[in-house]
Amino acid sequence: MRNLTLLSAALMFAAAFGQTPVSGFDFDGTLNPYLDNNPPNVFPLEHRTGGSPTAPFGPTVFVSDTVGTTTKQVAKFDAPQFFRVLHGMKSNGGGDYVNLYTLVIDVKFVNPAIGSFSSLYNSNDDNRNDGDTFIRWDDNGFGSPIGKIGISGQYNGEIQPNVWNRIVLTYDATIGTFIYYVNGTVAQTVTGAGVVDGRWALYGYEDLDVYDHYDLFGDNDGDNGSGFVSLLVNYDTVLTAAQVAALGPVGTRIGGATSETIAPDALTLQRGQIVSGTIANLAVEDNVALRLKKFFVANPVEPFVWGTLQGTTSILNPSSVTFRVKSRMVTGGQFSQEIEQFNWSTSLWENKTETNPFNTIYGTRESVANPATNKVNGSGRLQARIRTFPRGISANPLPETDWDLVNWTVNP
Repeated sequence: MRNLTLLSAALMFAAAFGQTPVSGFDFDGTLNPYLDNNPPNVFPLEHRTGGSPTAPFGPTVFVSDTVGTTTKQVAKFDAPQFFRVLHGMKSNGGGDYVNLYTLVIDVKFVNPAIGSFSSLYNSNDDNRNDGDTFIRWDDNGFGSPIGKIGISGQYNGEIQPNVWNRIVLTYDATIGTFIYYVNGTVAQTVTGAGVVDGRWALYGYEDLDVYDHYDLFGDNDGDNGSGFVSLLVNYDTVLTAAQVAALGPVGTRIGGATSETIAPDALTLQRGQIVSGTIANLAVEDNVALRLKKFFVANPVEPFVWGTLQGTTSILNPSSVTFRVKSRMVTGGQFSQEIEQFNWSTSLWENKTETNPFNTIYGTRESVANPATNKVNGSGRLQARIRTFPRGISANPLPETDWDLVNWTVNP
């Protein structure tokens, strides 16, 4: 923290009302910015750990999760890890530092202890002092944690653990006020919070110091949380309540080119037969699956369930295409699963992901095409296949498998 003594991407309408983010990070398998409206002053995030002096941490673990209605990659962090943000914002508010700003964070804190704190960010150089805004995990009255947001003893709101929340905080040093929004609703207003160039001002890229960062989830003495982060967007202005509402719910992309998540609209079974469910069950992650089983395969090493799926995207020249399957075996035994994407130009199956062993526990697997050369044809059609193989002797002569969530993520 600091005080006077301590010293062009196209926007969605949701970014709205003329307010343009300076930078944004979507953690979709990378720490690089997806929004950079002030080059060359925006840089990839740095995954670090510890209180000052801090140290690099890596490699970053990315996992697939469904954020709101969007299935994508997100980044994992465990206390005391944090992300250093070289954000590209410059001084404003009449001072030498960034005195007016808005931060948008899509975050899921996992398994917090009652009575603990989870820092949202630390404005001090190298995570030197306390964080600058926290989630305080109180008892909800039934022995489970509920989060309240704020600072300086002023905490309010309700933040559920183990689920995704969109947290938006605005800070105006000219009037010393924080406003915190949780999932679009004002959760807390903190007044008397500093002055211009005081504790809560951020270092900018052209200020009087050599520092130009803040530390997302940083705190110097252990008041950190653990969880997953999906989005961080930085504005060098104070958004209004209407502008915050226009950002949309958790998982909504802000600014930049918009990816598409495509559910399959056609299924051809080359092997196996349907036990229960329909293709519609593949669009929703609800553990209500399309269940398939072995019908007849003469050769025991051949796939006994083999399905080819198709979908349609409006993005005809994507930068990447990720095919994603949440699936499991219903019956025990030794099995493997392969997923692949179809190259329309070469008529070859590519980008194979094999899961071996494949068992009765649900898991999400991905086939990633980056670059996505010829994974979309001229009509916008996508094609992928899922195949399940025996890898030993199964006690059940007609093994069954579940497909719960199946889709493509297509990035422009």
